[in-house]
Amino acid sequence: MKRLVLLVIGCVVVHTAWAFDVPFRERTADGGFPGEWLTSFAASARDAGLANASTALTGSAAAYSNPAGIIGNQVGEASFMVAPLYSAGRFQSVCVSYPFGQVDTAGLTFLSLDSGMAERTDVFGQSNGGFDEQNLAFLLTYGRRMLEGGLDAGVNLKVLRQSMAGFSATGYGTDVGIQIRPFGEFFNFGLSFQNIMPPSLKLKEDKDKFPLIVKSGAALNLKLFDRSFLLCSDMTSPKGGSVRWGFGLEIQPTRSTSLPLFVRFGMNQKEYSMGFGVEKGLMALDYAASFHELEILHRFGVTIRFGNLPSLAEDRLRNEWERVRRKETSLKRMKYELGEEKPDDADAGTYQRARQEEGNRKRTEAQWNKALKYYADKHYRECIMTLEEAAPFLDDDIEASVLNAMAHAQVYIEVEDYERALQQLLKAVELNPDHQEAKRLYERVKDIKEAYENKDH
Repeated sequence: MKRLVLLVIGCVVVHTAWAFDVPFRERTADGGFPGEWLTSFAASARDAGLANASTALTGSAAAYSNPAGIIGNQVGEASFMVAPLYSAGRFQSVCVSYPFGQVDTAGLTFLSLDSGMAERTDVFGQSNGGFDEQNLAFLLTYGRRMLEGGLDAGVNLKVLRQSMAGFSATGYGTDVGIQIRPFGEFFNFGLSFQNIMPPSLKLKEDKDKFPLIVKSGAALNLKLFDRSFLLCSDMTSPKGGSVRWGFGLEIQPTRSTSLPLFVRFGMNQKEYSMGFGVEKGLMALDYAASFHELEILHRFGVTIRFGNLPSLAEDRLRNEWERVRRKETSLKRMKYELGEEKPDDADAGTYQRARQEEGNRKRTEAQWNKALKYYADKHYRECIMTLEEAAPFLDDDIEASVLNAMAHAQVYIEVEDYERALQQLLKAVELNPDHQEAKRLYERVKDIKEAYENKDH
């Protein structure tokens, strides 16, 4: 185990050092290799913003770099990206993944690279119409969690098709990959072997056989100052070709949980990149720009998650309506106290009750802050007791209800009562479907519960 830890740490250091030691413009020139387009582009706008350093990342688009990466989602996910290229060229991707049970996930990826129309000439240089080149790739992915919290593995079965100037060819290949988390969820190491079974394409006379490609990557997830940070690095080593590297940084600059914003920067052997992403509920919008020597390239992506935890939309709407009603009552009371509006006796009684309620709420504000601090300090039982004291004034408050459910879930986790913990986490997500901590903890507890059940059997 110690050797594995040292190996992983060494890879991270090497990746980072490589990214900074290699000058951006002064790189080794080569003629490329067959199928290089399957490593040159990113399958999602998020990965493009991180300079395609995606071997250790997770999500539906991860199968493009490492088939083990699709295990990271506990819900279905579909991502779409379009990337206009030089001279009317275009790269597109559609990636879908869905978990079947707690340990198995399947994915389907479609990739398309279109060169745009080019002029066809004869041996005398005379124009003879035009032609284009199109490359297509279909990836069928299967991933499995091999060790709880430690090892994921995946395999791609891929079908490739190339057509150009009236000629076409089809090839078949296989990729395999793993992801390891030796220090927990905050660190991920990925290793992928592409073209284990190499595809070969023959358009007219010569046959192109795809080389073995070894991809390694590391991703470090940090939480600093209530904000998320992601550092990732990649190294791609094609057999017989020069090494490609990549390095990326993702930052969540705000503390907002209702509309998470992420800013991304990256660099690799051929370009710089930057981008951003916004998440709302089950949807994420991403954009990335790659600053290449020839021009700036843009990537646009959409990610949709489905089959997620259920939400009580009607309850949330009712709670929001109550908030609006309270604000209207408060506004009327303020006008009454300023003499701008004189209420009748019934309204006067309403205002008096509202005034008393406001005083009670102010008195419970200190208890609310105390409950938040207890939770942050992991004193979950004290948090629950504090919320119970303020219950008469916090019953209709969604945030208080979510915090109460989260604290109860943490207590149940401590005593290994995972069934009740899941019920409390489900309640938290139903009240606030955008609560990221509740979602992640729900997925984690499900995995632990499944592991215990499998162990008992």
